[in-house]
Amino acid sequence: MVNAGAGFRHGPLTADLELRQLELTSLDLQRIQSLLSVLVYPHGSLRPHDEVLAANRKGQSGLWAFGISGDYPILMVKLSDLHDLPLLELLLRAHTYWRNRRLAIDLVIMLEQASSYDDNVRHQIHRLLLRSKSEGWLNRRGGLFIVYADQMASRSDSVGDGSACCYRPAAGIA
Repeated sequence: MVNAGAGFRHGPLTADLELRQLELTSLDLQRIQSLLSVLVYPHGSLRPHDEVLAANRKGQSGLWAFGISGDYPILMVKLSDLHDLPLLELLLRAHTYWRNRRLAIDLVIMLEQASSYDDNVRHQIHRLLLRSKSEGWLNRRGGLFIVYADQMASRSDSVGDGSACCYRPAAGIA
């Protein structure tokens, strides 16, 4: 019983320490938990429109070309420019929070601009991954995936948008 008592005493301290380390506020935590709820129990308001779902002819197997198994819930965020990076930073912290609880979520970062070798947005994303210590989760099941919208659309008939449990362009998330 001594260990249980210590667990009850130290539990809140450990939780507070984790939130400080991840730089999460109580409001951030509420949003993260709400988002997780929609990922685990998908809600129509955060899913793609019916025409996008209908265009997905390949289903889960269409994701495999991008290294995404489709076995776990998919959170897809579309980024169009550097102004969207603060949202991505919050989602990376959320992903770390979920991983710490052994929750497997695939975070797909879809870049809206055309793919190129000189890509400042992708470079900044990699800097965020390094800063958040998430680079080890890149292209791993239950991890992070960076794809270009033009590559995914040309090869997969809307498979990315249609497979996401929760999907929003960065501008559409409060």
